[in-house]
Amino acid sequence: MAIGGLRRNRAKTICAVQPSAQVEHWVGKLTKLTTNSEGLGVITVAIGNDIFVSTWNNFFSDKQYGTLIDPDTDVSNSLEVLEIGQRIKFSGSLIRDQKLDCFQTQNLIMDYAINQPVFTFRFSDVQTYQP
Repeated sequence: MAIGGLRRNRAKTICAVQPSAQVEHWVGKLTKLTTNSEGLGVITVAIGNDIFVSTWNNFFSDKQYGTLIDPDTDVSNSLEVLEIGQRIKFSGSLIRDQKLDCFQTQNLIMDYAINQPVFTFRFSDVQTYQP
């Protein structure tokens, strides 16, 4: 029960700190860059210690969110020159989840949702990070 209360308090804090689902020019480390069986881009970016933003990795999970990256887009073109481990600057939007986490997580197990959350993200721009 304590973890459930912790998760609820974290959601309130996240909503207070990040009231908008829109994200502009966040910096993170590219941890996954691949395509799914339909040829759509799948990426995951670490934005902190064990905190990630990611597209879904399959059409079924993604069909109502549209996070998978179409190969005929500018975002896909910009991903072609990136490598795993590279720092990137990105923009886009988180997916709202008022019930549980403020923003939707892809974690099915409570412990991972708390300790290694993967927030669903729709990327609109991805660039190499130039400090």
